[in-house]
Amino acid sequence: PAKNPIFVIDLILEFDGTLKYSTNLDNFEPTIVSVFDRGIFVTQSIPQLEKRVLHNLFWAGTPLLESVGAHEPHVDAIRDNIKVCIKQALIPLKAYLKKYEKFRDLAELNVSDYLAEIEKKEKSTDCDSALIPLL
Repeated sequence: PAKNPIFVIDLILEFDGTLKYSTNLDNFEPTIVSVFDRGIFVTQSIPQLEKRVLHNLFWAGTPLLESVGAHEPHVDAIRDNIKVCIKQALIPLKAYLKKYEKFRDLAELNVSDYLAEIEKKEKSTDCDSALIPLL
């Protein structure tokens, strides 16, 4: 089966010449932490098998498997470690984006104006080159 990524990160050039990623980098940490938290929450609602296997016994409710709590010390430590790792993973993404700042003038360039200016310069240099042999 096809796997879907949590984030799609494309480099986007805006109309004003600024570069950014298609996914806001500030969304990474809360999204991944929420996936972790949902994983902890889901483990807290797994029913025990005895009720399904032992049909002749009376059960007052549905007994659940014991799971970790969302704020147990080791779970909080893992969550904090995830946050630190995400912040560290964002450093190269931000650095990569800054590498393109030197090309901002090129991104903001109006191509038709630039071509008109080049053609104008070429015409003036053609005239100058035509005069050079006459001297």
